[in-house]
Amino acid sequence: MDLDRLRTRSLPWVPFRLLVVDGEQLASSQQKLAEAAVKLQRAISREDPENPASVKALASARRAHARALKTLEGCWETIRLTALPPDVYEELKAAHPPTAEELKADADAEWSKASLRPALLSATAEGGLSAEEWERILAERFSKGERHDIFTTALAINESTRVVESVVLPKGSTGIHSLLSNLR
Repeated sequence: MDLDRLRTRSLPWVPFRLLVVDGEQLASSQQKLAEAAVKLQRAISREDPENPASVKALASARRAHARALKTLEGCWETIRLTALPPDVYEELKAAHPPTAEELKADADAEWSKASLRPALLSATAEGGLSAEEWERILAERFSKGERHDIFTTALAINESTRVVESVVLPKGSTGIHSLLSNLR
């Protein structure tokens, strides 16, 4: 075991993508990308390295496709949520006990969703927004579903393990080393 790798391991993080444009802008961006993809495909199929006009048309189609893709990607803002050290996370939850009303609705409530949500986002989301700023943005600029999703994601990155692609081992293998040795 390499202890240095364990000591320098970063805390898990996850990107949370939030749509920041209206539906019309999104649809327009998707349409422009689809049109650019068709033009690019057409230019690829007609490419003739001996024909300067063909080469120029392909380069132009690639640039147009890249611009359309960049425009579509600009429809979302990506918020990086990073897990807190476990003791800090537990202290944060403890600092936001459930209200009497929340306990009445759920006797097993561990924390107050209303107060923990902005505090947890302030602590886990990149950008340095305060809990008060998160509370205002969540109230004014997020739908109920979006508030739920970003909070659930912030909880999940702190409560669960990193997700790794499953490796399906062949029948009879004794582990990943067996699988890798068979690849040589």
